[in-house]
Amino acid sequence: MISEPVSSAERFQETTKLRVKPPRGFLWRIRTWLHLPIIILGVWLAEPSPRLVPIGLALVMLGLLGRSWALGYIRKDDSLCTHGPYALVRHPLYLFSLVILAGLLVVAGNPLLAGILGPLAVTYYWLIIRAEDRWLVRRFGEEWQRYAAAVPALIPRPGGLLQVSGRKWKLSIASGNQLLLNWVTVAVVTALLVAHPLIEQLFSWD
Repeated sequence: MISEPVSSAERFQETTKLRVKPPRGFLWRIRTWLHLPIIILGVWLAEPSPRLVPIGLALVMLGLLGRSWALGYIRKDDSLCTHGPYALVRHPLYLFSLVILAGLLVVAGNPLLAGILGPLAVTYYWLIIRAEDRWLVRRFGEEWQRYAAAVPALIPRPGGLLQVSGRKWKLSIASGNQLLLNWVTVAVVTALLVAHPLIEQLFSWD
């Protein structure tokens, strides 16, 4: 079987994909470690309410299932992922991270904490999405522009679930994208928030 010759334009596009580097802004560099002080602050200021904890846990579970869904589609290659939840929104990992955060704030039960961290988280993800979109349009060009024109960044359109189709979710891909670490980390943080009254009693000097 004779393969079709690669045009100069296609070769240039593939070479450009390899040359385009991820964003190097300050927020992008610290995005992984930024969660640590937020977790410490949340656990310290938590005031869990028995009435709110079940609601918060439901949101946390929804967010974890959503992130797991997205992690099963991300392939570490040069292709643009548009399947599964990526047919619903362009940044499903960020969307479901916000859902998890909302659940954790409900579990924490501190209105002041929610009033501070909620807007900060939305602003943070908005800045990260802008930086990532600029990188993706440089990397994928017209393919990304067509995708961005058809799929919203973070808020699904009505009926968006009907457009989700294509490649199947794979556990092997999700595992390679730190699926287990996602579940363990969120489970530990949630447990610390729920157990805050007990922890407070154990370390109380009264």
